[in-house]
Amino acid sequence: IPDEDNREFNISFVVEEWRRINGELIRLGFVSRDMQIIIWNFENERPELEIPEDVCRVVGEEVTAMIIGKDSDGDRIKIEAYGGPFQIKPFATVTPTLPIFEPSPSHLYFEWEPNCSHVRTSPYEVQFKISDDPNIPEIFIPPSLVNFETWSITVVGPPPTGLTVNRQSGKQMQLNWDGYACSNADSIQIWRRVGEIDVDPDCDSEVIKNAGYERIETLSISKTSFLDNNDNLGLAAGSKYCYRLIATFPLPEGGKSIISEEACDSLLIDVPVIINVDVKTTSETIGEIKVRWTPPYEIDTLIFPPPYTYEILRKEGIEFEGTFMSIRRPSIDTTFLDTNLNTKNVVYLYKIVLYDNTEQPIDTSQQASAPRLEITPLVGAIRLNWKANVPWSNKIKKFPYHYIWRDNIDEENLSTIQIIDSVDVTTKGLTYLDNGKLNGVMLDEEVNYCYYITSFGSYDNGLLPEPLLNNSQINCGQPNDTIPPCMPVSITFSALNSCEQQLENIPCGVDNQFYNELIWEKDGDISCDNDIQFYHIFFSKSGLIGTYTLLDKTIKTRYTDSGLLSLEGCYIITAVDKSGNESQFAEPICNDNCQRYVLPNVITPNGDGKNDVFRPLKDTDNCPRFVKSVQFKVFNRTGTLLFEYDSKEPEKTILINWDGTTKRGEELPAGIYFYSAEVQYIKLNPQESQELIKGWVQIIR
Repeated sequence: IPDEDNREFNISFVVEEWRRINGELIRLGFVSRDMQIIIWNFENERPELEIPEDVCRVVGEEVTAMIIGKDSDGDRIKIEAYGGPFQIKPFATVTPTLPIFEPSPSHLYFEWEPNCSHVRTSPYEVQFKISDDPNIPEIFIPPSLVNFETWSITVVGPPPTGLTVNRQSGKQMQLNWDGYACSNADSIQIWRRVGEIDVDPDCDSEVIKNAGYERIETLSISKTSFLDNNDNLGLAAGSKYCYRLIATFPLPEGGKSIISEEACDSLLIDVPVIINVDVKTTSETIGEIKVRWTPPYEIDTLIFPPPYTYEILRKEGIEFEGTFMSIRRPSIDTTFLDTNLNTKNVVYLYKIVLYDNTEQPIDTSQQASAPRLEITPLVGAIRLNWKANVPWSNKIKKFPYHYIWRDNIDEENLSTIQIIDSVDVTTKGLTYLDNGKLNGVMLDEEVNYCYYITSFGSYDNGLLPEPLLNNSQINCGQPNDTIPPCMPVSITFSALNSCEQQLENIPCGVDNQFYNELIWEKDGDISCDNDIQFYHIFFSKSGLIGTYTLLDKTIKTRYTDSGLLSLEGCYIITAVDKSGNESQFAEPICNDNCQRYVLPNVITPNGDGKNDVFRPLKDTDNCPRFVKSVQFKVFNRTGTLLFEYDSKEPEKTILINWDGTTKRGEELPAGIYFYSAEVQYIKLNPQESQELIKGWVQIIR
């Protein structure tokens, strides 16, 4: 540390250059440099800037701000501004225009009016720099100290305007809106939800997701209308559908508009309307779900005379895909208790078919499921998430709270499930973290906690009851669970899975209807931690270690890999519990192709279209299957090669189609000839993938 009399230093240093040559470091050269260091002892504080909070502005709104600079030493200060708004027309301006040193405190006035060309995803950054002019009575001129601050300005497009919604026949809604104000926008997003809700139309267009809206379509910015028929599935009768629009701008800059005003309309209640799908009992075998619906209150009774009856359809899975099966024939009842279900592991989707007084079907309700609760164990806590496929809204302004139920509360009866909390799903979404705040104690990692939720929903239609209360299944888990479940056992292919049996039912020429169906069991050993949530299915074409990739997952103990071109390959199955712990890999199970390639021994190349060429048989019993390539050669009795064919060559196939000519295209005379065919099959076992077929063929002319 220098003293008052030792403020200047001269130092010298050497810079060496080294290079690695043939693995050895060799010095190539060096250079010396001198440096003078001057240390000056004086007191000076950096000046400070006061800038506004980051802002968002809609195109056409002026951005103004006052930037204040101060220096605690009382030195003169200078404020400068740089950044994006000064680089794109119309440019931002500041006053004073030229930065000069002024007495502290000092001000800089910023002005900018962004237009449509300024819209982009990332904010504009304005960098402000403040410098001081220290007044130090010394011979040495002291350096100026500076400070920097960054101000962010996000520019968004104006909201789309003029949105109107009108119901149409056929369970549809017609939307119309004005042409968009910014010509450089490229698309318009259409968002939909059931029931009205307030949304703050600020810069964050993502708030629309948290409000329960779903994006249903994206159109060209030139479009000003849209017919919503729910992807040809039809909208739900009685539902009050509300829509909003967002304009988007092209990449790479991107950007969006703020959210439009909401427009709503309701469909007529001219079909049954499901109002409850409520889990009453959680079980793998004796689960129960109560289904309830309303009559078609607004149906035209002259066209469709009452009394009405109702058939109940059901399918497994929460998505629309799949086949519904009838579980109750038409009846006048509008409630049904569905029993003997696996409500613990399976989601059930319901819909109601309406019949008139002549027992003719009129129409069908929209589908609906019970809430499905999933849990994620954490350290000292458990995260709950739930969802449902329903035509009503479970995020409704009038009934925002969903109830959370849990056991292990009453010390005298720990199995009793009680309400522990509620969550405002309109602001926090369909999720809840149980971290023991009920009694201020973290959850015990040795305890298995069980939960279910009660959802509150509505169609937002005065003719329909509300709120709609529906319970999820009971789901259980332990905090901080690190013990994986046991791996699946008794893994087999279905008895109907054999290659030979499949070939009997698949026509020749059809090669994409093969399947591998696997069946397995859960390990019943009491030492296993079998809180299994689902199973992972891994697949490898070769069966070699390190080649398996995740194919799919399933909650069932059977899985069908369908639509295959070939059966060869190996599968490995693991079990995954609610904490994400995965079991060891089960033993691989492999299947292989049953190849077929049968060649004839007579051809009659006379041009009648029958048996004119030599090719493999294609009847039901001898259809060529699982053939990768063929090398075919024809010889005469003395062994002279007359013709050869390789299916690997461009525009050739495994069918050969030899017309009885030589390599030069000359017709061979009638007689007996000999051939060899080296056939490469698609096989899991490489030792079985090649076959040399030798035989004779007679040409009859």
